[in-house]
Amino acid sequence: MSVADDSYTDVADNLGSGNSDNTAVDTNAPTMTVTINDDGTVSFQFSETPKGFDATDVAVTNGSISNLVQDPTDPTLWTADLAINDGVEGDVTVSVADDSYTDVADNLGSGNSDNTAVDTNAPTMTVTINDDAPSASSSLKPPKALTPLMSRSLTAVSVTWCKTRQIQRYGPPI
Repeated sequence: MSVADDSYTDVADNLGSGNSDNTAVDTNAPTMTVTINDDGTVSFQFSETPKGFDATDVAVTNGSISNLVQDPTDPTLWTADLAINDGVEGDVTVSVADDSYTDVADNLGSGNSDNTAVDTNAPTMTVTINDDAPSASSSLKPPKALTPLMSRSLTAVSVTWCKTRQIQRYGPPI
């Protein structure tokens, strides 16, 4: 703001001298980016230092966060530990809603989110042995076909075939 020389007078009609002053006004809304990291943490990177940001501003689908902290050397970076719920086969989403935090000038911030596909379900397997019943005179042999039915792809499966001997008991039942 500025006032020009001789643009005003006092009551005695003396011309006044001008002066000016300025101040920075921040009217820009802060922005942020949510990133789910491979190490089990979540990063929240802000365009400027946030005010009032805490764990209640963060929504997590199929999980939760803990240990939300501001970086001691970069006040625009926050991190948290991400825990994924048991029994999840789908997306985990971490989000911060619009207007849930402000900058130091009290401008409302914009939100952001990130998601990742997870599978915490244990695999299952059903094994069916397709074999002709051995006769009493034949020796036991490994099955002709072993059919595993798996709930998902596995990296390794180990199957052991053991020969057993049928024990016959003579006499009355016990």
